[in-house]
Amino acid sequence: MKESLLNKFIYYFNLLYKKGLSYGLSGNASLREKDKIYITPTGSPKEGIEKNDLVVIDLKKEKIISKSNKKPSVEADFHLWVYKNFKKINSIFHAHTFYANLYFLKKDKVPCDEALKKENIILLKENDWKGRVKNRINEKTKILHIKNHGTFSLGKSPEEAFAILDHFENLCRIEFLKTEGLKIKEAQNLIKEIYFERDSKREFTKNVLWFVEEVGEFLQAIRKKDKSKIEEETADTFAWFLTLCNLLNLNLDEIFLKKYSQFCPRCKKKPCECQNI
Repeated sequence: MKESLLNKFIYYFNLLYKKGLSYGLSGNASLREKDKIYITPTGSPKEGIEKNDLVVIDLKKEKIISKSNKKPSVEADFHLWVYKNFKKINSIFHAHTFYANLYFLKKDKVPCDEALKKENIILLKENDWKGRVKNRINEKTKILHIKNHGTFSLGKSPEEAFAILDHFENLCRIEFLKTEGLKIKEAQNLIKEIYFERDSKREFTKNVLWFVEEVGEFLQAIRKKDKSKIEEETADTFAWFLTLCNLLNLNLDEIFLKKYSQFCPRCKKKPCECQNI
């Protein structure tokens, strides 16, 4: 095997954890190279996995040929079955992504678009999914989502398997937010995912100045009574405020509800009856 291919596999699997698509002990992945399968081990932390941590299996004999005493993922049988039956699939990623799991707790409608069509996605319930999936999966399958168990992505390469999983999670996030709305905690996490790495490198006072500038633009939009501009600057101001909360390691949802739970924190009434305010 070309060393670069195995390095790519390691890189994209670790990227699952860096992007928050998987966590802790959860998730697994595999790579096919001719008659060898490289698969993640079971029962150990997956974040920061290295090449020496992988279990190597002979696909034809279904026998472990790596020298370490590590055992393969408990879902190795499914990985092997896929590789034996679908020659174009060379990498499988499995992760317990946040929005996909949350979305399918309430919905059965499969989110799709031009990149991931409905025919590319299989949705199953957790009970006996391994027995039933063999009658459903085909050459066009890219995503297999098991309710309460997570998502499998099937790709021609590690980068494709990762991209498919990442894309599906984003589709689920969009559909979830359309129906459920964006909560404060989710908004703060979203801003952290997008901007934290960049903004944390900047001096904190400079981030504060960016926030103040956005507040100024918000006030100008109000003065001009420009509704579309007011909406735009409201979003920008809120986003920068969430950035400051992230940089200060403040959970806005938690601290807001701590002070403003059921009534006015001063007069203890709802609606507020405070005088001279």
